[in-house]
Amino acid sequence: NPLGGPDAGGNYWTDSDTELGLSSDWIDISNVSTQYSFSDNDESGSLINIGFNFPFYGENYNQCIINPNGWVGFGSDNNTWDNTSIPSSAAPRPAIFGFWDDLNPINDNCNSCSGEVYYHTDGSRMVIWFNDVAHWTNYFDNSLYNFQIVLYSTGEVRFNYNSMTGDFTSATIGMQNSAGNSGLQMSFNTSYAHSNLTTYISKAPSW
Repeated sequence: NPLGGPDAGGNYWTDSDTELGLSSDWIDISNVSTQYSFSDNDESGSLINIGFNFPFYGENYNQCIINPNGWVGFGSDNNTWDNTSIPSSAAPRPAIFGFWDDLNPINDNCNSCSGEVYYHTDGSRMVIWFNDVAHWTNYFDNSLYNFQIVLYSTGEVRFNYNSMTGDFTSATIGMQNSAGNSGLQMSFNTSYAHSNLTTYISKAPSW
């Protein structure tokens, strides 16, 4: 029962609320993960190895960046904190948006920042974990987001939302290609994400 798709990559999406056979799928990497470092609250840190070739809209990527504003990219960084609907050439691309919003994790120029970002790969899947990361404080006091972006060597993507507290209605959730003309959008300025939810993105079976 896909909730959207296909896009130019043949991807569809659904979630654990819709599919009775799918469940929330949080992955515990607390004992094996590496903390990712940010210089400030709007710019990614260094390139990191994915651990496998990740197929994404006709390209294979073995490295990625993590932006503090809730997304993972395979091209240049983008410090845009004011999220938009997708697909859009004005948005970061190519990118996967677990919860693109004006987030404020711990960084070198911390101003009311809170929460760390961790990652771990086992050669078949990579988990990027935003651990109780705060929203920028204006109008979003006491808003903390605990979620994961998971990349699989098959090209599948999952968003795991473990604990979403406060106001979580303004984010962009989805992904888009390098041209910004095709993608999947699960949410933009809506209350889609909530605690104990997993969003599944995959291609239709090849017969």
